[in-house]
Amino acid sequence: MYRNEAQEDPVKGDMAQIYAAAYYYEAAMLYHARQEAGNVRQAEEAYTRMREYEEQLGEYAFVKEEIKEFLGMAPLNLK
Repeated sequence: MYRNEAQEDPVKGDMAQIYAAAYYYEAAMLYHARQEAGNVRQAEEAYTRMREYEEQLGEYAFVKEEIKEFLGMAPLNLK
């Protein structure tokens, strides 16, 4: 994803949704790590990014739950 962006490859078709899934994963990972470390402000910033990318997932919305499960994010820890 980052390599494609660095090379300025155009995002075509459902690639925008796939990129949103990758960015969602990145934000979720940071949210979880920062929350576990007690960095509330940074965790909230990552959570905001999660919500932004969540809106862009389209037909890939199913990955949200898979990502949360993979990262061991308990639903009670989420806003």
